[in-house]
Amino acid sequence: MSLAKLLVAARDSPLSRAQVEEVTTLYPQIEFLPIYVKTHGDLDQTTSLRYLGKTDFFTREVDRLVLQGKCRIAVHSAKDLPDPLPEGLQVITYTPCIDSSDSLVMRKGESLQEVKRVATSSLHREEGVKAILPEAIFVDLRGTIEERLQKVFSKEVDAVVVAEAAIIRLKLTDIHRIRLTHQTAPRQGELAIVGRVDDPELVRLFRRPKVLYLGLDPSRYRTKKEIVHYPVIEIVAKPLKPYPWKSYTHFLFTSRSAAKIFPKELLQGKVVIAIGKATAELLPHLLLAPYPTQEGVVELLRQLSLKEASLFWPRSSISRNVVTRYLQEKKIRYTLCDLYETKVCELKLAHPLDEIEEIIFTSPSTVEGFLKIFKRFPANKRLVPIGPITARAIRRRKRYD
Repeated sequence: MSLAKLLVAARDSPLSRAQVEEVTTLYPQIEFLPIYVKTHGDLDQTTSLRYLGKTDFFTREVDRLVLQGKCRIAVHSAKDLPDPLPEGLQVITYTPCIDSSDSLVMRKGESLQEVKRVATSSLHREEGVKAILPEAIFVDLRGTIEERLQKVFSKEVDAVVVAEAAIIRLKLTDIHRIRLTHQTAPRQGELAIVGRVDDPELVRLFRRPKVLYLGLDPSRYRTKKEIVHYPVIEIVAKPLKPYPWKSYTHFLFTSRSAAKIFPKELLQGKVVIAIGKATAELLPHLLLAPYPTQEGVVELLRQLSLKEASLFWPRSSISRNVVTRYLQEKKIRYTLCDLYETKVCELKLAHPLDEIEEIIFTSPSTVEGFLKIFKRFPANKRLVPIGPITARAIRRRKRYD
């Protein structure tokens, strides 16, 4: 079958070129012929982005090529799209998220204690940095990713906030950085493919098999298929009581949700234990379980000297008790804190279930949530559990289905 050929408009920057290359790998049935242009936002290096909002500052000239029929589609960072889109255009599809987080880039060998001046043009990112560096001084930032990083390397500033997806796409992952935990811009890490509303063939060309992701955050799930995010659960935090924080020597986190909710300032000077890499990314210096289950945590605890320890475990109200049984058996002092509840979130599914090829279950709670909404597992769908505990929950419920 001959390839479809499409002229594609995009910004003329190293990152934008990498984004177009990413799109070509997702759609091997299409031959992309890129046309790169400088946008108003690329040429204007003085206007601050702090109060700009969802304008066409970085998309105007690119979209104009599509509206004029000089290009068939445009490729944008999804977070840069204006709201609303120019009349006559529509988003054909979004690509899978590479990574939705922000990172604070520093010079190699330097720590947070040495960061005084931070460069960012986003008020939201500034607030995120203040959570860990309340005394930091902030300066405006413009230019390509490479130009922004150079301000750190030349010691013009001590650190700069960069989207982790940009770092990954530009293959700069060897730079020294820490992951920030604040909520980032909607669809950060995704790309948007934009075309004319009177070009219906584009929808067919860019159609990909769909997977239904039932967990809270699909940004870490890697697939070339189209992700339909349908969170069937929600996290409801409980009030945190005034525990005797100074008396605890070890803090244990067995879920990413607990790591997000728990106040990080209470962890200073403590031994922090995490169940898996996804949870560990949200925490300070820590010990990581050898595999991401409570059984893995027990294996780690066996290697530690805990005779004089006092362990604090903030967790879900429906957590398994594998670790608890071990702590009781070894007579290790511990305190349980039901930090949050997991509730079923009955939203309307935006796509018919018939269009879904795979269903991604991220926890036993998502298994229960899905069955509460749909009553049974569909017979013709691939059920994909994340982790052995979730797989066990699916097998158990299938026996009664």
